[in-house]
Amino acid sequence: NHCNSITGELADGGGIYHLSASGVMSLLLKNNQISNNTVSSNNKARGAGVLIYLSDCQVLQNTFSMNSSTGSLTNGAGLLLRESPSAIIKGNLIKDNTVNTSNVYWGLGCMVAYAAGPTYIENNKFINNVNVGPYAVNTGVGGGLAVMDAENSLIRIKGNLFRDNQAIFGGGFYSRSCYDLTVSNNYFIGNDANSGGAV
Repeated sequence: NHCNSITGELADGGGIYHLSASGVMSLLLKNNQISNNTVSSNNKARGAGVLIYLSDCQVLQNTFSMNSSTGSLTNGAGLLLRESPSAIIKGNLIKDNTVNTSNVYWGLGCMVAYAAGPTYIENNKFINNVNVGPYAVNTGVGGGLAVMDAENSLIRIKGNLFRDNQAIFGGGFYSRSCYDLTVSNNYFIGNDANSGGAV
């Protein structure tokens, strides 16, 4: 599946795009193979595999693989959550997802942005998520996972494997502005970055 921006400004959700437009809805995404989806735009390209926006969600035991985002600003090539009131991401394989940008990427394998409530990221495998564009981008953070701007929402990251992911900052995992964050009992193996190879 492919999502291409007609205006060149924004392409979202190459495989699945779920938006709670009128009030909060809940989503259960379980036991799916979400692979070989793409988004492309001259500007923003987000959530090539799946984009979930404004929804309570459970993302369980899925495989997100070989999804690709191409654009000036790319994020969440495998999975992107934005402004979820609550989220459980558990038991997923997020592997071999790529971005192609010379400018900015956030959360190459998975990005959780502006979490509006408790978020649990447990027992997932983040493997070999990389930028296939120029290595020297302006900003590139969170090769496996990025959790951004959750402020005071509870974030728990536990029992995950981060292996062979690549970024400029935080090869395995990167966080920004998360004030109730616990990272425990994870494995970081062979991740690569200019700063913070693992975290």
